[in-house]
Amino acid sequence: MPQSNQQLAALIAALPDLIFRFAADGTYLEVHSHDDSLLAAPRDRFLGRRIADVLSDDSAPGVAAQLSTTVAAVAADGVPRSITYDLGLGGTMRAFEARVARISPDEVLAVIRDITELRRAEEQRVADERELERRQADLERASLGRELERASRVEAIGYLAATTAHDVNNLLGAINNYASAIERASED
Repeated sequence: MPQSNQQLAALIAALPDLIFRFAADGTYLEVHSHDDSLLAAPRDRFLGRRIADVLSDDSAPGVAAQLSTTVAAVAADGVPRSITYDLGLGGTMRAFEARVARISPDEVLAVIRDITELRRAEEQRVADERELERRQADLERASLGRELERASRVEAIGYLAATTAHDVNNLLGAINNYASAIERASED
């Protein structure tokens, strides 16, 4: 095997992704997987079969149609495309992203990556972000509550001061009136 073929084989073996080579009609021509647990069926069920024959709607609702349509479109126009889908494997749902590119008018290559952990991490990040926003809102509510309580105390003190001033003013007015009356009476 020439050196470039050896390098290519080593590169493909090192990739953590699934690699499928399809005929334009969606027939599996070649399968590469570093982890067969990520395959929807045993390796020998792929070669020479079409996508819909391997991916059932029970384990992968709509995935066969989506992947078949993408393979046919890429084979027809040569424009690479990406799709994401979920697949039930071993009793758990796994998330995948497929990047599909044309090799020739008759063949298409799909590089498929398991993005389950990436999706979970993103979902956790979003949940953490929501929790942080909730906590910040709680802190803001508590702060506004303290401000409202402080404003209520200041208002109460102001009301007490105004009431006291009014009462004192009334008393002083009465004393002033009596003092004026006594002063007028003493002048007479």
